[in-house]
Amino acid sequence: MSWFLDIPSERISVVPLGIAMDGYSRRDNPPAHHAPFRVGYLARIAPEKGLQLLAEAYVRLRRRMNGAPARLEVAGYMASEHRAYLDGARAILRNAGLQDEMAYHGEVDRAGKRAFLRNLDVLSVPATYDEPKGMFLLEAMASGVPVVQPRRGAFIEVINRTGGGLLVDQDDPDALASGLHSLWADPLARERFGRAAYDGVRGHYTIAHSADRLTGVYESLTSAASAGASKGAVLRDSA
Repeated sequence: MSWFLDIPSERISVVPLGIAMDGYSRRDNPPAHHAPFRVGYLARIAPEKGLQLLAEAYVRLRRRMNGAPARLEVAGYMASEHRAYLDGARAILRNAGLQDEMAYHGEVDRAGKRAFLRNLDVLSVPATYDEPKGMFLLEAMASGVPVVQPRRGAFIEVINRTGGGLLVDQDDPDALASGLHSLWADPLARERFGRAAYDGVRGHYTIAHSADRLTGVYESLTSAASAGASKGAVLRDSA
C-alpha cells in the first residue's frame, strides 16, 4: 500500500485483522484411521482464488496416496458468471477419474461455515494474486485446521506469526500437492500444525487484539495532534 498510494511506510500504521472467536471450536473426535483425508476450500468461487489450481494439486496428491481415501470439499459464494469456472474445476477431477470426490456445498452462513471447517483436515485457497486479508485462514485456524498456502500476500504474515500451516511456491500445483501430501503422510505433524493454528489465531488475531491495536493508533494520533496544538500555542504566546 505504501507503493500503491505513494505514502512513506513510516506514515502507515498497520492494524491486523481479527475475528470473533465465539462458536469456533476444534473437531470433537479425531478422524477415524480409514476416514477420507478432507482437503477444504472456503472462499469465493472465482479464478483469482485458485480453485482450479487446487483441483490440479488434488489430482497430483491422489496419485501419491496409494489408494487411501480423500475428498475435496468446496464452499463459498459463486456469482452466476463463474459457474463455468466451477465446472472447470470439476472437469479436472473428472478427467482423472475422481469426479465423485469433489463436493460443492454452496454459500454457507456463519453456523454452516463453522460446521464445514470442523470436518476438514487441511484448508487451502491458493489465490493467484497477493491476497491482502486472508480471512478464511483465520477462520480455519480458529477451528484448529492447518493450512497450506502459496508464499504471497497476507498468507506469509499470518502463517509465520501463528505457525499454523505451510507455505509453498505460488502458482505451482506440484508444490501445493507436496505440501498437502506432507500433512496427509504425517498425522502427528498435522496435529501439531492444527494446535499451533488454534492457539496462534487466538494469540494474535482476535477482534479484541484488533480493537486494542486500533485504539492505540488513534491515541497516538490524538496525542501527536495535542502536542502540536500546544506547541503552536506556546509559539503564538512567545510572539
